Order: sequence, then structure tokens, then C-alpha cells
Amino acid sequence: TQTKLNVTTSAFDGNTAVNGGGAIHCQANNMEIHSSNFTDNKATSTTGGNGGAVYIIGNNAVVDTSRFDDNEAKMYGGALAIDGTGNDVNNCEFNTNTAQSGGAIYVKGNNTVRDSAFTGNKGTNYGGAIYWDSDSANIVRSNFTSNQINNNLGGGAICINGNSGTIDASKFEDNCAQSAGAIYLLGSSNTVSNSD
Repeated sequence: TQTKLNVTTSAFDGNTAVNGGGAIHCQANNMEIHSSNFTDNKATSTTGGNGGAVYIIGNNAVVDTSRFDDNEAKMYGGALAIDGTGNDVNNCEFNTNTAQSGGAIYVKGNNTVRDSAFTGNKGTNYGGAIYWDSDSANIVRSNFTSNQINNNLGGGAICINGNSGTIDASKFEDNCAQSAGAIYLLGSSNTVSNSD
């Protein structure tokens, strides 16, 4: 039986896991994280180290009004990795997190990232801030500043590896990569609108 997990006004500092979720690894639906801070957490495996701070495998999670600083994943999602549908990340801050791809966030599935700020996050391969590894990406009203890819691949701020994604009303400033300093699209029918 799956049990719903609620995390509210909490702090997670300096935690380490091998195979994902340095602070929290949740395999359940309807997880909620509110008004919490995650700092210097790590996922250390070079084969399964996803979600330096939080790894969610499930649907309809909510992560809001939370802050992620200096977290690291050896694989995907320096701060947060999400695999599922209907998950919502909103009003969060992601600062100086690192990963192979998705320096701040790795997302797989039909989910939403909105009203959030990404500053100084770094990836090695794809997506200095966000690596979206599926169709139907939805990124809205978010700011991306000084994120980067350190290798010769792409998407200083965002890489979408899928089709029919949407980036709307977002701002990109001083992001850098060898290919596509701001947005790298690996797919078709993706839309960027009302952004600068």
C-alpha cells in the first residue's frame, strides 16, 4: 500500500544517497513538498544517481515555494528528478545545482514547471537548468539566468528531448552552452512563445 508523503517547512542539508534522492526518494502518488529548503544533498552513483535532493517516481506530486541550493546528482537532476505524470513544480528557486544532464531538474512525463527561478545551475551534457526527457514539456513564467552546459553538447538553460513541448512567458539571460545557449530542442512541434 502506498502512503502519501507530505513535507512542509522542513530543511534537508548535506544528505547523501547512492541511487537517487539524496534527501528524499519517493515512489508513490500525490506527494507534496511545501516551503522547504534543500542544500548540499547528493546522489552519487554514476549509473543511477538521479535527483541530488529529491527523486519522485509517481504521479500528481506538488513541489512549491521551496528552495534548492548546491545539490548534485552524478546522473540526472541535480536538485530534483521526476518520473511520472501530472506533477507540478511551482514558485521554487534552484541555485547552483549540478548534474550530468538537468543541472537543476530532470523531468520525464507530462508535467509542469511554472513560476520558478533557475540561477547558476550546471550540466555536463544537456540542460544546464532543465532536461526534459519526454513529450509534452510545459514550462511557464520561469526565469533562467547564468545556467550552463560544460561539455560540447547543448541547452544552457533547457533541453527538451521530445515533441509537443511548450515554453511560455519565460525569461532567459546569460545562459551558455556549446550549442543553443538558452534552449535546445530535440524533437518536433515544440513551441516557445512570449519569452525573451
